[in-house]
Amino acid sequence: MLFILTCTSSAYGQSNKYWPKIIPLENITITIYQPELESLQGNSLQARAAFNIYDGTRMPVFGALWLKARVQTNHTDKTVFYDNIELINVNFPDITTAKKKEFS
Repeated sequence: MLFILTCTSSAYGQSNKYWPKIIPLENITITIYQPELESLQGNSLQARAAFNIYDGTRMPVFGALWLKARVQTNHTDKTVFYDNIELINVNFPDITTAKKKEFS
């Protein structure tokens, strides 16, 4: 999941036209929706995002993830980028703790 989040790293403060991020993999497609800011202290950001995993045969499985990242601001371009993304938690409705560990 960390690899997936790294691939989605983009300007955080930009419009919704960059979201959702659709990541096609060999047997599944993962869609990550625009993160929602939970806190920003100095250059440390914490956010949460909804996502789904779709295997093409059943209904998508939806979940939520929480992450923290370092924020880098470019005042000239008026953009904010994040890096050093760390997955804090992943949650799926009605999933066992053992299964949850498989996804995180």
